[in-house]
Amino acid sequence: LAEAEKLLRETITLRRETGEKPGLAASLDHLALNLLQQGRYPEVGGFLDESFNETPENNTAFLATLLAHRARLHHTLGSYAKSVELLGQALAMDFANPELRLVIRSQLGLSQLRLGKFEEGYSATLTAAEEAKQLYPSRPFLAVPYMNNLGAIALSQGDAETADQVFSE
Repeated sequence: LAEAEKLLRETITLRRETGEKPGLAASLDHLALNLLQQGRYPEVGGFLDESFNETPENNTAFLATLLAHRARLHHTLGSYAKSVELLGQALAMDFANPELRLVIRSQLGLSQLRLGKFEEGYSATLTAAEEAKQLYPSRPFLAVPYMNNLGAIALSQGDAETADQVFSE
């Protein structure tokens, strides 16, 4: 992570010098995620803000991605309500990437569960699992993380039978 951070910072400097806005926004986002992974939370928000400001309004998929990354920061910090709010904003955006929508919906379900909104969180997680199965019919292993979340929820509720069915599937 440290070496990647160094390279990302160098890339950002070069992109600022050359005025390469789309590349700059992506590099800022990558650096923010790197710092989030390192646990350097106070530094993350500023890079996400700058990336958001460098992204054209018509690039809704990337803007939704940035909202989801900011939501991940808030989730990590325990601000689940803010995470839910940001993920809702991201899902409300008009973009056509079903995989991105799936990831955001799954993240929303997990944040809702952490917030104590069981019905909403379970519903979002169930929807994400169903969407994943439909999205990846020829590569069902890609739906496994979403199914595992559903099974884990069933286990947490003492529903071993449903968990067994989900994990078996």
